[in-house]
Amino acid sequence: MAAKKEKEEKTKKTTEKKEATKKVKVTSAALNVRKEADINSKSLEIIRDGGEYEITEEKEGFGKLKNKAGWIKLEFTEDV
Repeated sequence: MAAKKEKEEKTKKTTEKKEATKKVKVTSAALNVRKEADINSKSLEIIRDGGEYEITEEKEGFGKLKNKAGWIKLEFTEDV
């Protein structure tokens, strides 16, 4: 019985979504923050500061910003 519970716990841990973060620096003079991870998605704001941002998720070349509600195109950033 204990072995079964241990196996269930191990399976649960491997199937849970992990939220990994990484830091990137914006390399573009102006970078759109989009509502969805899609180039045609509505632009919510424009980043113009060339700053560093934390990415919590990656999807189709976009990174989800940790402290802002939106996605940026990662090709206009570099890893820090």
